[in-house]
Amino acid sequence: MRPLPESMAVSPFHAVGVYAEGEPGLSGPDGAIAVNIEIEGDTTWLVPQEPMPFGAEVVLTVDGRATDQRFATADLAARRLGTTADVAADADAVRVARDSEGYAVPSMAEGEGMREVVARVLAGDWDVDAPLAELGYRWDAAEDDGRWRLVLREPAGTLGRGSFVFAFDASRALVVQAPHPEYDASTGDQAVDAFLALDAAALFLAGSHRCANAESSPCDGTTSACGTTEAFRISDAAHAEGSVFQVVHEGVADAWPASVAVQLHGFGWDGTEPMAYASDGTDDDDPSSVSRVLRDALEAELGVDVASCNDASESSRLCGTTNTQGRYSNASGDVCGSAASAASGRFVHLEQARGLREESREAVLRGLAVLDAPPPPLR
Repeated sequence: MRPLPESMAVSPFHAVGVYAEGEPGLSGPDGAIAVNIEIEGDTTWLVPQEPMPFGAEVVLTVDGRATDQRFATADLAARRLGTTADVAADADAVRVARDSEGYAVPSMAEGEGMREVVARVLAGDWDVDAPLAELGYRWDAAEDDGRWRLVLREPAGTLGRGSFVFAFDASRALVVQAPHPEYDASTGDQAVDAFLALDAAALFLAGSHRCANAESSPCDGTTSACGTTEAFRISDAAHAEGSVFQVVHEGVADAWPASVAVQLHGFGWDGTEPMAYASDGTDDDDPSSVSRVLRDALEAELGVDVASCNDASESSRLCGTTNTQGRYSNASGDVCGSAASAASGRFVHLEQARGLREESREAVLRGLAVLDAPPPPLR
């Protein structure tokens, strides 16, 4: 790398995105995020001294004076879809319906392609239009009160593989997930509200009804969600090892090792049982479990009975022990066939009666605020 002249004082910046030919470049030596600019008739790489949020614009300064070299973390205006709520509404409009056979099961190559894209995006490289297009995806942007979010979505909405929103300037690395936004009524909207209220780092919205396809998932466990007691369906985002939903979950868990996934579900309340069941993805009795912390917070906010699957003194069900995202976060060696042997504290599974997802949603959000994780690595 050619050093800058000693007389030049360069402000820190972080430049990524897609620029026209002849404009500043986007990759530096050894793949470092950097920008290629012209100085005194020659070009040099400037590597950022410290990162800046997605969507920031930075002005290069020389000797304390602003230059006409302006860099943005991406060309966001052209990709703006609206707010995160708008993104979710678009996802709702194109979600693959129950019994439609419309969910396109990803091939192994497609899954690995998405895994590579996610790794690049979370490392700060948004120059991924070509590989995303091969997967039927593109990246766009959402803006909430001046804060930008990166969105991975299917523009045609024909594959049913899901939408994913990332907030790189979030205050905590919580990953809010709605794997059954259609079947578990209102959990998609609730997930959006939680993403915003908790200042979370990511939002996952499944792209298909869990009963969209008749084909069974190879993963273990049964459900009566689709009518009769049977194996989980291949279109069930919470129980299919090869889904894009699973691949993105794994990519985020690996890139953000302190992140915590918070998965929102719903169940038919019989009027006598607890109104919610919290779990860490296991059914082990554990006084220190994150699910007990959440249970106590929810009971305090809601004034109703909430059970923890990790408290042997309580009768619990719906503990998410076959959930493939939970198994991955809890370091199961086989997410499709083996329950995790212990909880990592990085996965929270919350089953809720419908009233909690709707009328009491604000109180649930206040309870969820007890969950914490450090901010995601800023790229």
